[in-house]
Amino acid sequence: MAAQIAASVAPCDAPDSEDEAVEDLFGFDFNGIVVCDDSEEESDGDCAPHVPKRRVGAEIPRVDAASLAPGEFLERFSRRNAPVVLYNCEGVPTHLTADWWREHHGDREVPLDVNTGGAVKAPLRDFLAGTLRTRYLRNLHLGDWFPGAADDVGLPPVMGENLLADEEKVRGCPRTWRTWLELFICFEDCAGFPFLHRDICHTHAYSLQIQGSKEFTLFPPDDARYLYVNAQAGFSGNRSAVDVRDPDVAKKFPLFQLAARSTVTIGPGDALFVPDGWWHTARCVSEAPSVTLGGNYVDASNYDAFSDAFADYLAVKALGSVGASFLN
Repeated sequence: MAAQIAASVAPCDAPDSEDEAVEDLFGFDFNGIVVCDDSEEESDGDCAPHVPKRRVGAEIPRVDAASLAPGEFLERFSRRNAPVVLYNCEGVPTHLTADWWREHHGDREVPLDVNTGGAVKAPLRDFLAGTLRTRYLRNLHLGDWFPGAADDVGLPPVMGENLLADEEKVRGCPRTWRTWLELFICFEDCAGFPFLHRDICHTHAYSLQIQGSKEFTLFPPDDARYLYVNAQAGFSGNRSAVDVRDPDVAKKFPLFQLAARSTVTIGPGDALFVPDGWWHTARCVSEAPSVTLGGNYVDASNYDAFSDAFADYLAVKALGSVGASFLN
């Protein structure tokens, strides 16, 4: 069997780091490679690690948006990098239901499961009729796909000012980032968002729930060490290799059990705040289709971190352009 939990059987020297403590405790390193004691006999010929009990993260609070004074959201949640669900939230466009999208944009052909190997296209009307219930309509920028559909929709006023909209404070920003708002629609049969991730350039994220119920799974930034980031070829530093809904996830990714998982369900009229660096994924958990508008933004709490990350983003983009010119 695998190396036992040393701390439970005998005194040991203090580890030099938290990472070493975890390796000593569970018998495997941070690449998921099992560290076996050669002197121990293996009953099945394999070295199976001890699988720790799954950690449970903090409960995501629900707060009446109407109870927050101007500027209070920034101090209580943004600056503390603390997720929260706001109800009675002004600015959630609850009229933009599946029926509204069918009536106004039903003939528009839309991509489903974008950025995956199985992407397909279909008229929005057909998708909403339920003929492709396992598919996911996601990440469609409203300004590109449905111009004028929600010009008056954006960051809820209670969340404060979106500095991405300020061309003086954020120069060189892609046009779609200025009014970052995307459409997400999925059914209960859909597996959900295809990967656990954190959002780009240290931006905050928000989700406005219009119809149906959506369950979010979140992990704090410091738990990235347990999420197998970049564990598979082609994944960027913002994606995890872990499928949080895989029943065998503990066997495939033992360290994932050490990540503090928080789950929260939002319904019509709710707004979920996902702060900078928080890992998240989501799925529909209602018979009705889940219709959500999601966006990203920058405020005073993450402006410095965003500015540094965005400068790196522009540098990499420019370097890619230079490389492409040599190939032409």
